Amino acid sequence: MGLANCRYSLGEVDAARTILNELLAKRPDYTPALLLRAQLEHSGIRRKALPWLLKAEAIAPNDPQVLSVLVLALRELHRNDEAQKYDQQLKDQKSKTDDLIKLRQQVLKDGDNLELRFKMASLHLQLGDDDEAAHWFQTILWIDPTHRATFRALADYWQRKGNPTRANHYRSLAEGKTPPDASR
Repeated sequence: MGLANCRYSLGEVDAARTILNELLAKRPDYTPALLLRAQLEHSGIRRKALPWLLKAEAIAPNDPQVLSVLVLALRELHRNDEAQKYDQQLKDQKSKTDDLIKLRQQVLKDGDNLELRFKMASLHLQLGDDDEAAHWFQTILWIDPTHRATFRALADYWQRKGNPTRANHYRSLAEGKTPPDASR
């Protein structure tokens, strides 16, 4: 990735494109490479950048850099309705990120407040940051190992991820029952 960036910054677009093609052949879901590939195409024929941006958006739908570049590209191609959709998504994400900052400050003042921690976890899920959401849910369960709202959220999460066994496990806990598979 570093080499591709260097080649691109030196104006060696074809060399950068070759390096990125090799990288993306090995890691087709590497968002930074998809973004740089889109930039390469954007500097030439603008419509060629769009497929790369759409691939990056499919992999990282909440990445602000991907969304902002996608908005610009769509506007340049006069696809304003699509650009507006992604621009609204970007604004929604910024609003949620601002909410996270405020919640973090509140949690620092009131660390045992489960409602604040639950809001943090839920916002992280909405932003697609599953690891950070898991951390916040875990902190809730450390404080209150019977927190039903957390169990419901985890059941919904695992259902969306296509893991009905785990979803049923957490659903049972949310209902105050012994889970079907207590080994989880």
